[in-house]
Amino acid sequence: MSDLGTEATLNGLDKEAVRKALLQYNYLPRQHDHKEELPPIFSSVHFTPEVAAKLLEIPARIRRGYDLLPFRRTRHPNIPRMMGIPHPRAYAQLVNVIAAQWSKIGSVCQSPNSQLEFGLHEDGRIVVHKYDHTSVDGEVEDQDPLSDFGKNYRIKTDINNFYHSIYSHALPWALVGHEEAKKHKGAKHIDQWYNQIDRAVQQCQRGETKGVPIGPATSTILSEILLFKVDETLRSKYFFTRYIDDYTAYVDNRDEGDQFLIDLARSLEGYALTLNLRKTHVSQLPVVNRDEWVTDLNLFLGVDDGSRTTDGGVREKIKFRQLKLIIDKALALSKEFPDGSVIKYAFSAIIDADIDKISSGAADEAAERYFEDALLRYAYYYPTLIPLIQRWLSYKPSSDNLVEHRVEKRLATLLKRSFALAQSDNIIWCIYYLLQLNGETEIGLPERCCGTNDPMVVLMGYVYAKKKKLPLDPLLAWAEAFGIGLNEERLSEYDVDRVWMVLYQLYRDGEIANPPYKTKEDNKVFHTMKEMGVSFVDWDHDDFGRRASNFAKGLFKGLLLGPENER
Repeated sequence: MSDLGTEATLNGLDKEAVRKALLQYNYLPRQHDHKEELPPIFSSVHFTPEVAAKLLEIPARIRRGYDLLPFRRTRHPNIPRMMGIPHPRAYAQLVNVIAAQWSKIGSVCQSPNSQLEFGLHEDGRIVVHKYDHTSVDGEVEDQDPLSDFGKNYRIKTDINNFYHSIYSHALPWALVGHEEAKKHKGAKHIDQWYNQIDRAVQQCQRGETKGVPIGPATSTILSEILLFKVDETLRSKYFFTRYIDDYTAYVDNRDEGDQFLIDLARSLEGYALTLNLRKTHVSQLPVVNRDEWVTDLNLFLGVDDGSRTTDGGVREKIKFRQLKLIIDKALALSKEFPDGSVIKYAFSAIIDADIDKISSGAADEAAERYFEDALLRYAYYYPTLIPLIQRWLSYKPSSDNLVEHRVEKRLATLLKRSFALAQSDNIIWCIYYLLQLNGETEIGLPERCCGTNDPMVVLMGYVYAKKKKLPLDPLLAWAEAFGIGLNEERLSEYDVDRVWMVLYQLYRDGEIANPPYKTKEDNKVFHTMKEMGVSFVDWDHDDFGRRASNFAKGLFKGLLLGPENER
């Protein structure tokens, strides 16, 4: 395989399109294909290139850098994926450097071996990840049919703790080569464009050289730059593909497979990365290209081959008996494959099958009600299902039926469990759903959010208090503690950075009079964003403008739940 040309790798993206996308659409953790990280009420759409340009006029903390706002994304079992949202001043600098050098970066940030593509999506993003996506039967396999033809073994491996292991100094090594980068290192050569990228990365994380945050698309670009060079060292010798940090290679024999792993490990070592030996597997071909449980489930889901259609030519929808079999099979398989992927895949596939659009027969209505019940029921045991409720939302028809109190209690139970397990994202999603229900107000909820000291949870507590017209005293006391801590030197500017979005939103909305920092430069960042109308909460979002969303009204219509099923 040969290197792709600049025009091909850019996919029509010029530096201004990249700048706009990275600031307005790929800043917050919003890279999943279904945007399951955060509810849609959180947005950086107001963080425009014009705002970033103004922030760049403010002197930055050159030596000390800025800390990240942490965010936990729930995985199964309860092991979170740690994500981070950079401080706006630091992020503006990083985006500016990447965009300014896009003519150089664009051609080396997408390897021909990479299955991740950069391109402008309809929603404005340029990077969309499908971490846990599995094609259902009837879809074309996302693999070159010649990739394993004539080969005898498949090698699968990935990089150990990838994003958090990236060494910022390795970026210049990848961009211009080890010799050139080391010849032009240090303060004397800081103006070199590749050193500016290194410095901008460090500024996002307290001046440290280790790791890049999971969440913003800038990190995806930086990681692809590194692995482009790793791939380049292997490309002439092996046939392989890579999705982010997951490698799949096809070889003739075991010796060649061992040599591939040796060569890959050596190439990674040149950029301070290591292989994850626990996730390295060698399989003799032929093998299926997906997990066995996917095939098992699809036997129940059915294959959309064009034959299973009604008289009108539309694919038949999943019916009640079939639906129960699918969910029961998924539960059984989850015991054998306990990482949560099975149950999430099953419910995702059912949603994608448009079960809600079935005809109005009694059996079909029973299937719909059963699915709605099961989604809430099993979200208690498999918390990774909670964000899927939002995907069901977009399919539901509008209804005037009142929301039933018992369902609100179920969401309250899910919220309680999410608090107990410190699942940041699920706490936020549950509160978001409760707001849409517009049910009974939980007076102490904002205070409980503050008690977590989790910045995005506190921000969601603030949103809840504002929408429910509750007193903001707990939130204001929480915010005031940071100013007092700074003045008494019990806290540092990094402590404020870790909650910057909450404090900024309170300041922007006029709930606190002044920005929280001690230096005029830091406070000017908040002043500038407020003057330019930046809000990270979309107060005018559709879900705030009605008593309950289409989803909330439709989801809880006529559930077949008796008192004996309530928690």
